[in-house]
Amino acid sequence: MNTLISNFRTEEIRSVKNEVSRTRAEKPLFEAAVGLSREWNARKAGREVAEDTLKKLGKDPDFFLLFSTIHYEKYGGFKEFIKGVWEVLPEGTPLIGGTVSGFMNNQGCYTRGATALAVSYQNMNIATGVGRDTKRSPARAAKDCAKMIRKGLDSSKYEHGFIIDAISGGLSFQIPFVGRRRVFQDIPGMLANLTTSITSSLFSKGPGREEEVLEKLKDCLEDFCIMSGSSMDDNQFISNYQFYNKEVLENSIVCLGIKTDLGFDIIRDHGLSQTKKELKITKISSDRRFIYEINGKPAVQELLRLMEWPNEYITEKLLHDRTLYYPLGFNHNGEMAIDVIALVSGNSLCMVHQVKEDTLYVLSASGRELASAVDTCIQPFKERRPLFGFIYSCGIRLDTLGSSIFRTQERLSEYFKGVPFLATYVTGEGVYKPESSLQYGNDTFNMSVFWENTTKDKKK
Repeated sequence: MNTLISNFRTEEIRSVKNEVSRTRAEKPLFEAAVGLSREWNARKAGREVAEDTLKKLGKDPDFFLLFSTIHYEKYGGFKEFIKGVWEVLPEGTPLIGGTVSGFMNNQGCYTRGATALAVSYQNMNIATGVGRDTKRSPARAAKDCAKMIRKGLDSSKYEHGFIIDAISGGLSFQIPFVGRRRVFQDIPGMLANLTTSITSSLFSKGPGREEEVLEKLKDCLEDFCIMSGSSMDDNQFISNYQFYNKEVLENSIVCLGIKTDLGFDIIRDHGLSQTKKELKITKISSDRRFIYEINGKPAVQELLRLMEWPNEYITEKLLHDRTLYYPLGFNHNGEMAIDVIALVSGNSLCMVHQVKEDTLYVLSASGRELASAVDTCIQPFKERRPLFGFIYSCGIRLDTLGSSIFRTQERLSEYFKGVPFLATYVTGEGVYKPESSLQYGNDTFNMSVFWENTTKDKKK
């Protein structure tokens, strides 16, 4: 009986692949599709998201972007998830992706499940790259990844280069015999910083160091546009995974490189307001993540004073909930870079990313302001007829907006009008364009749109 079921399943999968192959020559030059699975079982979800995507595409994809929530870690595991995908996906299809806290597409908004974006286009060359051990050796990982992209695309005849990456995000701080927390009131910041350095070097835990990865990546691929997102789980920061072809990775960067004649652009915004509260950093760690003093005073107490917050706010939940609405920012390369507090250790603040300037500004967030960032990003594309869209947005926005996130999906659906789009929620977002500097941080909405190029379009 089991043999009959297995044979039937094999024939069903073969039928899907044959159907895709038969219709390939009958379809237009360009095709894109977004698929979805809400299955709980990892293997079934992988198979379903691939089937759903390929049936809509109608032809073999030239690349496959794959994202899922962390739930499959406990419902079969990600190796089974990937196996399910490759039961359907044509052999050799370039695939990258990773775990995210949630996603939205043409069908709706989800904090559990899997989704994929597949594209088929004749005037396009694709290469994938991978760099390992990002937390211990961020520059080397980026260099290894970029080398693979260069090798795969240097012979392309197309001028427009685009990179989508997924980088392993930070993992929550854990002290031996103490545990994983965000508030360590009895541990001095300098000791916590030392412990973080040791755990990063020995166990690849702690800060993601994504901005260091991206600095090297853009130096190696300076003629490409880069859109970056950090893999995460469900905001617990315990584990995250990257997908690279048939591999499930941790502590890595995976890249998809595109050379094409299509037009494209990336627009980035945050919708936050700058308050009048200003913080002058007077003592900071050498890696510029641990802030020891603000205005010459212990950092935590000075922040509480400036914000008029009671000491009771320095607890696990209240710290997280309160700082969602008051992130910190600094002016860097002509833009406001946004950072959030990762943890409190003694009287020190540890930030998620490097604070590259000494003056911090308190920013404020409201649902209306955050939603305005979506409209700001859509506006420059109003005159374009999109072929597909891809978005990296901060998981903080998902937490902050709550049910209002459905309004974001509605706004995107109104713009794309049935054209496939995929937005994923990550823990760090970066954008680089050859004509401007690298921008990286949190709490942003980053939207890329591809369209059919014309002679009037300038090289992007």
